Amino acid sequence: MKKRNISYLIAFLAILLCIGGFALLLYPDMKHLSFRMETRQCLDSFEANKKLITKNMYLKVERYNKQIYEEKQIGLKDAWSYEENIFSKEMASLPMNVFGYLEIPRMKIKLPLYIGASKEHLAKGAAILSQTSMPIGGENTNSVIAAHRGGYAGASMFRDIEKLKINDEIHITNPWRTLTYTVRKIVVILPKDIDAVKIVDSSDMVTLITCHPYPNNTQRYVVYCERKGEHKGTIKQRSEVYETSQEWIQKEQLFHTMSMLGGFVIFLLLCAKRKGCISIKKHRTKESRGGKRW
Repeated sequence: MKKRNISYLIAFLAILLCIGGFALLLYPDMKHLSFRMETRQCLDSFEANKKLITKNMYLKVERYNKQIYEEKQIGLKDAWSYEENIFSKEMASLPMNVFGYLEIPRMKIKLPLYIGASKEHLAKGAAILSQTSMPIGGENTNSVIAAHRGGYAGASMFRDIEKLKINDEIHITNPWRTLTYTVRKIVVILPKDIDAVKIVDSSDMVTLITCHPYPNNTQRYVVYCERKGEHKGTIKQRSEVYETSQEWIQKEQLFHTMSMLGGFVIFLLLCAKRKGCISIKKHRTKESRGGKRW
């Protein structure tokens, strides 16, 4: 009887451990699913409310873009960590400080565009760095958009940014229209390299920036994009040679897949063993009963 209780306890603990392991393995996927649902709700809210944004707001944003260009972006002190939301009052009518959304077909992502690169905003999507242009287009503008490299701890965000190639397109939807930009140049910079993300004279640009290399994050991966159909030769088309993160990302994906498969196999083995034990016990019980009748 005592041995039977110990056997049941071991089986129970094994099943509990297996369930816990599965929950741990599934957590990143569940979190990613949750992120996608929250993103969908955020984008739906933006679409429902963007008609409420007035032309007067557009003029304010336009004046801001002109002002930071004329002042040579003197308030920009860091190519990544600048968090101030200078439109906090004017943008109160926008749900959750969302100015629009960014869509990158090559990376298969669509992310909300938050105003100001705060930790809260970067945890939920892409963010427009303050002291860089708001993405409404126009000459002498460069909207710098930052996002985390992502990973299995949450959404992928800019994790696969290295898939972007020269001439790929990205789309930005603001409260008034959708703008299309073309990838012109890809470089890797240091976090303090401010000049690398400043406005280029006469250009209409969007610059994507994220940590590099994944997951060490000691540098910044920068993708320069120019408004489609308005290339003026101010950005030379080139892609630098840099340390790639693709091998690490592939290993992470393989580890995740193998862990899921291994957990499933262990679960099946435990179930088979448990079923085998029950069958043996039933057989022994029948033999015992048969012996008594004999």
